[in-house]
Amino acid sequence: MADVQLSEETLNFFENAKKNIKKIEPVNSGLITNPNEEDFNFWNTAGRLTLSAGQGVVNAVEEGGDFIDENIVFLGGLSFGDGDGKTELKDFIPKYVTPTKWKEGAYSQQRNLPVFHKPEGLAENLTEGAARFVTGFIGPSKIFKAVGLGGTIIKTGARGMLAGGVADLTMFDPNEGRLSDMLVEFDSPVLNNAVTQYLATNEDDLEMEGRLKNVLEGMLIGGPLEILFGIKAFKKAKKTKDLAKKEQIYKETGEAINDLKKKKKTKKVLTQIVENNKAINTKEYIKKINIGEKEAKKQTESFIKKILNTKSFLNSAQVLKTIDDVSERFDDVTKDYLENDVLKNQTAEELATLLSGNKEEVLRALPKEAATAKNATVRMLASKQVLQELAFTLKETSEQYVKKFGRDTKVWTKQAKEEVALQSEIVRKTVMALKEQIRGAARTTQAGRIKVAKSEGKILDVEKMVDIIQNFRGDSVTMANLIKDAPLEEVINSIAKTKFQRSIEFFNSLYINSLLSGVFTQALNIKSGIYEALIRPIEQIGGGAVRADLRSIRLGFAQYQGMMMGFKNTMEATYLSLKQGDAVLDPLMRTQDNLEIVGGKAVRPISGANLGFEGGFGTAVDWFGKAIELPSRLLMTGDEFLKQSNYRGRLWTNAIDNTLERGLSLSSKEGKENLERIWKEGFDKNGMANIKDNIINKKTLDYARESTYTNSLKGGSYLDWGNKVQTFLLNSPEFRFLAPFIRTPTNLWRHFGNRLPGFGLLTKQNRDLWRSGDRRARAEVLGRQMIGMAATMYGLNLATEDVEDKNGKRYPKITGNGPSNFQVKKTWLSMGWQPYSIAQVNDNGTITYKQYNRMDPRFYILGIIADLKENLTNINDEQKEDLFSSAALTVFRNAANKTYLRGLSDAMELIANPTENSFSKFFGGVVGNAIPYASLRNQGIPGILEPETESYETRGFLDRIIARTGLGEKFLEPRRDILTGEPIEKTPSSLYLNADGVASFSFWFQGPSLVGRKIDVKDNPVAFEIARLRIPLGEPQKIKYKKVDLTKEYNFTGEQSAYDYMMQNIGKVKIEGKTLTEYLQKTFDSNKYKNLQEGDTNFDGGKEVYIKKIFKGFKDKAYYEMLKAYPKVKDAIEDAQIEKYGFYKRKKGDKTEEINVLLPQ
Repeated sequence: MADVQLSEETLNFFENAKKNIKKIEPVNSGLITNPNEEDFNFWNTAGRLTLSAGQGVVNAVEEGGDFIDENIVFLGGLSFGDGDGKTELKDFIPKYVTPTKWKEGAYSQQRNLPVFHKPEGLAENLTEGAARFVTGFIGPSKIFKAVGLGGTIIKTGARGMLAGGVADLTMFDPNEGRLSDMLVEFDSPVLNNAVTQYLATNEDDLEMEGRLKNVLEGMLIGGPLEILFGIKAFKKAKKTKDLAKKEQIYKETGEAINDLKKKKKTKKVLTQIVENNKAINTKEYIKKINIGEKEAKKQTESFIKKILNTKSFLNSAQVLKTIDDVSERFDDVTKDYLENDVLKNQTAEELATLLSGNKEEVLRALPKEAATAKNATVRMLASKQVLQELAFTLKETSEQYVKKFGRDTKVWTKQAKEEVALQSEIVRKTVMALKEQIRGAARTTQAGRIKVAKSEGKILDVEKMVDIIQNFRGDSVTMANLIKDAPLEEVINSIAKTKFQRSIEFFNSLYINSLLSGVFTQALNIKSGIYEALIRPIEQIGGGAVRADLRSIRLGFAQYQGMMMGFKNTMEATYLSLKQGDAVLDPLMRTQDNLEIVGGKAVRPISGANLGFEGGFGTAVDWFGKAIELPSRLLMTGDEFLKQSNYRGRLWTNAIDNTLERGLSLSSKEGKENLERIWKEGFDKNGMANIKDNIINKKTLDYARESTYTNSLKGGSYLDWGNKVQTFLLNSPEFRFLAPFIRTPTNLWRHFGNRLPGFGLLTKQNRDLWRSGDRRARAEVLGRQMIGMAATMYGLNLATEDVEDKNGKRYPKITGNGPSNFQVKKTWLSMGWQPYSIAQVNDNGTITYKQYNRMDPRFYILGIIADLKENLTNINDEQKEDLFSSAALTVFRNAANKTYLRGLSDAMELIANPTENSFSKFFGGVVGNAIPYASLRNQGIPGILEPETESYETRGFLDRIIARTGLGEKFLEPRRDILTGEPIEKTPSSLYLNADGVASFSFWFQGPSLVGRKIDVKDNPVAFEIARLRIPLGEPQKIKYKKVDLTKEYNFTGEQSAYDYMMQNIGKVKIEGKTLTEYLQKTFDSNKYKNLQEGDTNFDGGKEVYIKKIFKGFKDKAYYEMLKAYPKVKDAIEDAQIEKYGFYKRKKGDKTEEINVLLPQ
């Protein structure tokens, strides 16, 4: 195909379209002033300035339309906009213009689409029109009334000025002509709109002034501040008819512009910058400031505080403009001082704390280009100080009115309410704006990972804050009472919290408290904590024995002594914790890691204060919240008991160690005084751990946290994944239901890893302990490995053992997760086998399986070993070739089966196999788990409330919810045993002694008593044989031919679905006078069956094939019995078959009496 040559006119058209269009770059006020295109704030700002990324295309289309119209064919066209100087949504609605009107109106000579970009002439220096406008203010100025605007009038009629934007200019001032000329030259409705709106507003409207300044800066022309000064002067002069005053205004402006052109920040320039900003004290602002290098940050903060008048702020836009104005005040020398890395990090930390954010994110957000990077620390300081002063003002205002009016809304004046509401809204919107700027810029910065500490506090995700315009009227009294005694960062956070966030917190509290409401869940927390408190000193004693370190041994026993000595005080603190509903010793680190900790106290999600309710309704919400959150309070109380015990034991141990290090005898007067001093200094006046400037107490608290699995996740092993997940969930609390707890599970895993033989020596925690050189630390590392090795050998021994019942049937001593094929696993479960359990042989020869895997972390290794053994048994030869992958998969599956990670593993399974029904069931389960005290109803209370023993089919969203309400018996169908058709009963949790007995290692070094499920193995030889051969007994299809859902087809009474009827009858229908179980038992007793070959994991043998045929025969007969009992189902299936095949396919065995032909002969 030959090349197509474009005409010169066409080439010129595309060249002009490319050359004459210039974007106006979005510019913000505040911390991050120049977002790039990957930053969502770029497009937010662009939208606010009525810019469009596609305007180049729009212009090209228009130019192309004109070219075609004039040179090829005359069709008329579309007109956009109404010529009012503003670009609005309605301007994008096209209006058709007929060919006649098009020609008469010379539409081809006009710009009919909204203009977003300046077409030409923008360079580093002022354009001709802009230069004329600016220089018009420099030098002598004479103003003559009624001066004509001949040239200007002509130009305002030129193409591109439909949107004009200059109709409001007076006819008295030659500067008006120059301004019009400049606007004509720029040909930008964006600028026209900004100028027009600015001129129409009051002088103190900084929002429109800031917008105009940002537009000018975004046009990337020289002297944007000079142009702004000129437009401000023109606006000011318009408001007076006194020519002398006009000339004075222009004279002062001209002098300021002249100084600015010489790059001098004189008092005249500074006055122009903040002239209309009442939030800045102009007299203080323009004074000369001397900032030294050593005190640069402190002196800068002091200056900013001195010039601010925060009560004058009217909106958040004014606040952001003020940050700009404050930043403009400092010279390059001061900026260089503040660019010191230490000062930059410190300032970022302080700003992040105020915003309840992340210092690393703040630093990543800062610009890296040399031109703007120098202003980074100055803008951070300005942002921080302005926000800080705003918060102080709000706090003082709240204190003033609360002191005067109290909590009674009726006595508050309208002025008081509105003042609190206005200040609250300004703080809140400013926080949101700064967070948005930081978050957007940080996402796009490719600066590498900056290793800095993160601020304490909950990170709020600005993107989720959909309620950014909240009216505080009517809520002012509650708000004032909330913040009057609060720390500064709490003031900001309490304002910044939205209805969406409160809703998420409310739901998460319901969800977590429902999970914690079970009696045995609470018992599990206490028991595992007590075992750790008792076993951990043994590790130190054992390690000390290996090292022949008598003092380490002695200090290990001292841990028990300290716990006993402080037992009375421990109980008192525990009672106080329960009574006040919060932790006493260590409020910051707790098992329930979703709570926001403010001022050392946990914020209750379900409370009138947090949800914004007051008066009688607020009190009712408080009582409701206390009832709902009782499980959390009980968990926290248990944690308090455990942490107090560990802390006091370790404190006494540290006191003894310190006394001995001083060379003092423990029985001497000096020694006793030292012991007493350290003991008393362990607590402050409120009973909290006194860790301020006290390294002994800090180490003591770290020990107590580790022993209760509440230590910080930051800087941990395994690529710090636990801390990353926790951070993600704090940032995105709407996903908390996937993993309600992160800190404790992560620390349980670390606990296990530290005791894994060999591998445990490589963990960060053990390496840090060993490198410390402390004798106790090294003894503990060795003790951990000793106990870990013993537990591993014990687990391996269990894995090689079988137990035998009175009938000679053998069962594994220890179980893992069981077969991966769920149909096989269901048969195992039906005979009494139980996952993650230890078998106990009873006195009567029966077998009882007792669950062990809920007693983590000491029993963790047993589950890993049991799973490894089962995987080797259950996988085929091909899979055994990659044992390493098999082992890794074992560890992963074991973790996924933990109850505290079930939500996460369920979500991963859902993602791997997404269907409409699986989504419905998943989220139904989430909602069901949020029903108050669902776990309590499920587990029961021994002797008081019977636990749920029925197991129900949950086939959709509502079923999962109903199952958690205790109404399953009324509305749901039972799960059935595939062999007998009888309902399956659940085994409730209980307390029981260790299955391996008092004389075992497990009893003394893992736990004498366990929490979980125990179940007796049934004497069922049929189920045993099927389980032994690992034969999957598949359930019937629920949906036939993709049309007929058997679970939704009910009998005449509406009590039983067709599917449940069929499931029930698989084990009840008879063939040759025998049920399925009876028929299989007869088969197993026959010589024919006994002589058949058995298969393995690679293929089915004769026995497996024989059993599957028998099962299919009974399943088919149950199906046909169902068709007889449910004629509507039969008709629906026939219709579905006809629709699919074109005729009804009558299968062999369609008649009940012919079913026996399906059985093996």
